[in-house]
Amino acid sequence: MAEWGRYLQLNGQRSAEVTSEIGVVMLEKHVRVAMLQEPYVSERRVSGLPECMRVLAATGSPSAAIVVNDPSADVMGLPSRTNEYAACVWMKDQAGERYVASVDRSGG
Repeated sequence: MAEWGRYLQLNGQRSAEVTSEIGVVMLEKHVRVAMLQEPYVSERRVSGLPECMRVLAATGSPSAAIVVNDPSADVMGLPSRTNEYAACVWMKDQAGERYVASVDRSGG
């Protein structure tokens, strides 16, 4: 069975610089998934990450997001489990199937 790869969890403190740097680190270190709390938000969506990455979060001013840096993975957001304070996805890749969640408890 294939490995799940590298995962990252970080609180971005709503910083554009931190959120942008997360994208750089994910590309350089081949991080497959990031679970973010307090990502930078602009125009009602998480901003500052490379276009090649999939970002799953509620619209508005989300306090949690999941970033996927694996174009070959099947990823499906779970709207019934995603809100301003939490993001949840189902993911399937060469390592198998799993659920990934990111929760910011500070606001909710």
